Amino acid sequence: FRRVLFRSLDKSDGNYWVDAIMPTMIHQDERYYALGEGGVFKRAVYAASRELITPNYHGKNSFNASEILGRGVSQAISLAYYPSKTQTAGGYTEKYAYAIGRDALTNVFRELWPDINAHVFHRHQ
Repeated sequence: FRRVLFRSLDKSDGNYWVDAIMPTMIHQDERYYALGEGGVFKRAVYAASRELITPNYHGKNSFNASEILGRGVSQAISLAYYPSKTQTAGGYTEKYAYAIGRDALTNVFRELWPDINAHVFHRHQ
């Protein structure tokens, strides 16, 4: 039960910092905008790069500080309620890298899902 609770806290905390608090403070738009055209490799690289690049409130691409800093803050907070054996620099780095990688893969999936859906399930959107 504790493991499920901790994961739920991590997800909620991360969502608040990455999708609400940091973007508001830094004036960035954290929504994912699909490229939608081009080759699979080009679109996958674009989607993964959104972890480092995001539009600001003026529509200009900027360093995605909301994601990088927000995810770092949320991972640091999670150290407070995880068992002491994970409260190390290595434990923090591992959780941080996993969260950034997971978000990048999620973006790739969002980008490519319409193609997967059309080809595998024969559903065109």
